[in-house]
Amino acid sequence: MWFKNILVYRLTSKLDGLDKLEELLESKAFQGCGSQDTQAIGWVSPMGRHGKLLSHTANGFHMVCAQRQERVLPSSVINEAVEDKIADLEEQQARKVYRKERVEMKDEVIMELLPRAFTKSSKLFAYIDEAEGLLIVNTTSANRAEELLNLLRESIGSLPLVPLMVASLPADVLTLWLKAEALPEHFLLGNECELRDPQNPSNIVRAKDQDLYSEEIAKHIEVGKRASKLAMIWNDAINFTVTEEVAIQKIKFSEVVQEKASDTAGEDEQFDSDFAVMTLELRQLIKELTTALGGIAE
Repeated sequence: MWFKNILVYRLTSKLDGLDKLEELLESKAFQGCGSQDTQAIGWVSPMGRHGKLLSHTANGFHMVCAQRQERVLPSSVINEAVEDKIADLEEQQARKVYRKERVEMKDEVIMELLPRAFTKSSKLFAYIDEAEGLLIVNTTSANRAEELLNLLRESIGSLPLVPLMVASLPADVLTLWLKAEALPEHFLLGNECELRDPQNPSNIVRAKDQDLYSEEIAKHIEVGKRASKLAMIWNDAINFTVTEEVAIQKIKFSEVVQEKASDTAGEDEQFDSDFAVMTLELRQLIKELTTALGGIAE
């Protein structure tokens, strides 16, 4: 359950309906793909198959989980079936099948094959930090996050939010931290970074398991490259990588942090304990990182 990558969104006004969130989520509970559906998405319990509720609330944090299911229908299978159908028709009617009819046949084949196609599912977790007015999604993909946000918007009626943006240019600040060896309090550099040439975005240098204060890194900065990703350590508690879009990736919670979530006998109690510790630690990290990057851009 510990989040590994997060995209942070800021609520622009108070979110109504959190007191009846469970009831609102029921309208979009996961149903699975119908025989003619290519995909389906809906809410499932964040606590897994044994969970009874579609949300989990503790200390003003509200976790949800969207499950996405899609039918696996490889293009090679579709194309083979279409070609077989065209060959049969051309032989039976002694004529050539042209493009428009081919397209129609392809649609027919897909409809025929869909009910027999395998399905694959994936889950996406997110939580609302009510006190800080934030929504955190456990993904690196803005498109995946948008699927969850749209589902939540449909479920509760409105979702006034924007991606978290800071007052500074993050790439400039991250580069300054590399260049000046001056880091904000509670932060240390990790051993990975990505440097990008702003004049030629495809010109990228990636350093891993390397001293980021080395002469080699300094030379790249001297010729104009800027830090687009930077590995950092916060408060000896969380290792992570921050990007120039203020996404937080490759999150690793220290053993000290994980030990705060005391071992319990039951799965539900352990989930609740992990959730409480993780959300409080991430709240403080996001707050201090945002401040270090110049504060929230209004």
